[in-house]
Amino acid sequence: MKFTKSFKGATGGNPYPQDFEIGDECPDDLLDAAEALGALDEETPVDPKDVVIPADWDKLKSDDMKKLAKALGGEGIKTKADAEAQIQLMIDERNFDPSKQIIEREGKWRFAMPKHPTLVGKSFETKEAAEAALATLNAE
Repeated sequence: MKFTKSFKGATGGNPYPQDFEIGDECPDDLLDAAEALGALDEETPVDPKDVVIPADWDKLKSDDMKKLAKALGGEGIKTKADAEAQIQLMIDERNFDPSKQIIEREGKWRFAMPKHPTLVGKSFETKEAAEAALATLNAE
């Protein structure tokens, strides 16, 4: 967020405040104070579908990964694992092809969007095993 009026604040562990001018980027550790004083621009909400997920997202620092996960609509993101799960969920949703109900990830076969609660979170060693499980449930 950028400052919409002049602001003075101590940041980065420095005990001495520094001056920030209109248009300067607000440091993360001053966001709450600057917002409380009405010194920040109003952020326009971004549709999570419009947020770009970088190809190397899994190499982001923990805080950056959490910010990305929150921008993607994640709520309650407290840990890096929470963030990774949210980002991977959005990648899976964006890559979902209804003609491909079964997807491969990390050498295991999973259901992209399981319609049967018994399939949520399950993985299979082979695609054939996943297809057989789905066929059995569909036959019931």
